[in-house]
Amino acid sequence: MNLCTDQLALTLAPRETIRSLSYLAARPDISLASDRVGDIPLNHGRSEEILPLAPTIVLAGRYTSRPTVFLLKRLGYPVLDQDISRSIADVRARVREVGRALDQVAEAEGLVAAMDARLAYLAPTPAHRGQPRSTTSPTASPPATIRWSATSSSTPAWKTWAGGSVSAAMRGCRSRGFSNSIPTS
Repeated sequence: MNLCTDQLALTLAPRETIRSLSYLAARPDISLASDRVGDIPLNHGRSEEILPLAPTIVLAGRYTSRPTVFLLKRLGYPVLDQDISRSIADVRARVREVGRALDQVAEAEGLVAAMDARLAYLAPTPAHRGQPRSTTSPTASPPATIRWSATSSSTPAWKTWAGGSVSAAMRGCRSRGFSNSIPTS
């Protein structure tokens, strides 16, 4: 019922276990996973769309339809209600939390490890603060890349990581609607 958690579900869980995604997951202008939605049913966060699915877990977010979230919780459905990530540490925690909820702990740890490897590879050296290492260096190849979004709530974390420069943090990124994304393959 939330774009961020939908993208995590598509990344971590076997596709056949996903009963529904928010309609936002299918929008290529804002979803990094729109190409993987396929024939998974879409919802608009309404309880009448969710209840017939008899979900074993509902992934929601801070801005997910609150009446639906409250009703699902009241009816006893397990709802993972995630807050906004404001730091890189928050992103790690959210990925792990969704991994536990979906019983995909190893996959979540793998995603966190891939993110950390990519961040370490791109991290600016002390002599080059504000200038992340180039991904086009002929002598080094980056580890497998991953996908995530950086929104206005997490921009300060990216700015700090990049040594004070948002443009340096986002170098090599492409815009997808209201989010910036580190592209993958």
